[in-house]
Amino acid sequence: MNYRRDVWYSPRKILLRAAQEETKLGAAFKKSPKYKAVIEARAVALMLLGIEKIQGREYWLQIVDPVEQSPDIRTATHMIETDNRLAYQDVEVVTLESHSPEDIDDFLKRTKLSSEKSYQEDTIILCYIDKNMATKPWSEINKALAALGRKYDIYVLGRTDAVEQNYQLVRVYPSIDHMINYDAMEEAKKSARDTMRFERGTVKKASRDENENHEPF
Repeated sequence: MNYRRDVWYSPRKILLRAAQEETKLGAAFKKSPKYKAVIEARAVALMLLGIEKIQGREYWLQIVDPVEQSPDIRTATHMIETDNRLAYQDVEVVTLESHSPEDIDDFLKRTKLSSEKSYQEDTIILCYIDKNMATKPWSEINKALAALGRKYDIYVLGRTDAVEQNYQLVRVYPSIDHMINYDAMEEAKKSARDTMRFERGTVKKASRDENENHEPF
């Protein structure tokens, strides 16, 4: 795993390497020590493709060293409309598995939103649904989550086609917005670069040698 804090990956790079890792390991993929980090990074990469489509800005991500304990993934984007500073966002990822009978809000309350968990107030909680996106109305989920009074942004991401790489993303709390359906493969093609180095704490991109070859996992 690459935990360098100055190296950032495009969503396309993460999706490519995740697919390669899964193909290489086959049935052993889920038993790999890399499995959790790979699927979390892949989920955030898919989310960022949807956010990029909505906002029209470029996002990057990196896997966080587990010794930090939180977050799972860190994202960054340049605030080009203001001072071009690099804005960071912590993302915590949780997957609602295909065999689970729970509703999204109950699942989140039991996992990332349980009383035993605590994150920075501006953290994104991403719930990836590994099954049909059919669920109860977003308004009911929003109401249930609002009763907890948490400060996090909560997104839900799920696949909408069993064959094509089509996804739906929606922010369900604190408001219901950022709702979009998109073809992940088509959006990934729009990425101009796979990796970039940024000096943390500055607004400038670090110098980059074209011969550099960074891999997330």
